[in-house]
Amino acid sequence: MTSSRSIQMVVLGPSRVGKTTLLATMYKEIDKLGGAFTLLADDDTSDRLGEAYSELAKILNVQQFTIITEGLKGTHDFSKYRFDVQFQGTTEFELLFHDYRGGAMMSKGDDLDRLRTIIRQSHVIFNILDATALMEATEPESDQLNGHSKVAEILKHCLDDDGEYLVLFVLVKAETYVKNRRKRQELESRFERWHKQALNVVNKSHRGNVAGVLIPVCTLNCVEFKELDEQGSFVFVRNRGELRPKDVDQPLRYALAFAIKHVEANKWFLEKFWDWLTGKQSQSASALKKFYETQKLGYRKYGNVGLLNGD
Repeated sequence: MTSSRSIQMVVLGPSRVGKTTLLATMYKEIDKLGGAFTLLADDDTSDRLGEAYSELAKILNVQQFTIITEGLKGTHDFSKYRFDVQFQGTTEFELLFHDYRGGAMMSKGDDLDRLRTIIRQSHVIFNILDATALMEATEPESDQLNGHSKVAEILKHCLDDDGEYLVLFVLVKAETYVKNRRKRQELESRFERWHKQALNVVNKSHRGNVAGVLIPVCTLNCVEFKELDEQGSFVFVRNRGELRPKDVDQPLRYALAFAIKHVEANKWFLEKFWDWLTGKQSQSASALKKFYETQKLGYRKYGNVGLLNGD
């Protein structure tokens, strides 16, 4: 069954920051979400993200490298990944993820205009940031690799007063920096200092209609930063672990809960009345409350944090 409702989401970041990698690893974690809400990918999405994950798995055959996802094909144009969100076997709405060629964000032409249009239509924005670039590069280099200034500019022009937004700041390749509390705090502080302009957009939204969450993830969890080589490239090494992404489900949990809450709040009166009459309303509310409990605590939050819960 297909729903006429569509919740749009977009992954935002420059080329090679890890947008498609995060989508592929999140896709592999879908079955672990649990709860009464299920997420089903359409055939094309399943094929493309499944293939991307298989390419990532080849990292197990390499011991040292400078580009983590060298075998993974980047997005050459604007792409869409479709998922149906079901409750009690019925499709409630569609999740539509937008991916795009990373250069579009850093450009000034038609691609940037097209990206801005997509962002304005999106309820959830995944801002993907390279944790290694944050911690090991200079501030100008990190701005080039993570697009701090460009992200702030885009958010400022695209987040308006007409809707509610969730901005998920996802720090990928964070394996080296979440080993202990001190390193994690250093990573979070560096993010807040260098991504300050983007955070100001979230924190100073006029209607309190924007919330943000900072989520460091171990994208592959079998790779760690080692050093900078003579060319200034990041050198990564395989550890003894297997490909076992850690916490990549958390951005998806926050995004899905936000989407469910938005859909429930915007149903027509008669639909809400029918849900109440049949008992579906209370069942759905109970299921959403339990789903909120699967979100990890302790993440730094910004803007109107009230948008992040079921109240």
